[in-house]
Amino acid sequence: MAKELDLGYDPMTFVGPLDVRLLREFFRARDMEYPHIKPDRSYIAHLSRHHGGIPRKQCFETAKGTRQRLGRFLNYTDQASLEPPLRKSWQGDWDFRLDWSVPYLFGSGALDTLMDVHFIPFASLYVGPHHPDEMCDFDMVCFDYRDETRRRPAIVVWYRDKAIETKWHKPSQDDAVAEDVAENFDEFLKLLHECEEK
Repeated sequence: MAKELDLGYDPMTFVGPLDVRLLREFFRARDMEYPHIKPDRSYIAHLSRHHGGIPRKQCFETAKGTRQRLGRFLNYTDQASLEPPLRKSWQGDWDFRLDWSVPYLFGSGALDTLMDVHFIPFASLYVGPHHPDEMCDFDMVCFDYRDETRRRPAIVVWYRDKAIETKWHKPSQDDAVAEDVAENFDEFLKLLHECEEK
């Protein structure tokens, strides 16, 4: 097994232990209609050690050279799996760790209507200078399962505003909502580096 990359995580940003049951339930729901959509093993291993964390190495470039900054890795939590104490969200009367929970993001219905069913998000991105924890809406880094012949999913950046525009104005241009980043999750992690302060 390859040595794990040191991304400089702050352990205070972790959301608690990964409940693998929630992750498997989420993927199983997609697997029924799309059998090739399975969780990436390297991703599960990474999430098991750094669940919902914020790395120090946050910056990367897409295949086209677009600069991006990762805010945090998303998590798999629900109300029952959260360890106390409650950390109130600025958005409402729930724990803020649920704001970055993949099942909760999809459970709201907003992503189901905007995001291609073959995209599974795993990280949130900065919105300009703003950390995604401070925002209701943000772009995401996703696994891309559109190519059923691949052994492992590719990695793309999904653009929320472009998805909205495509849904309402240009429904035939699905590729406009995503930009290629890496061949797989391991290659994505290698792209992450510390951001240059301006």
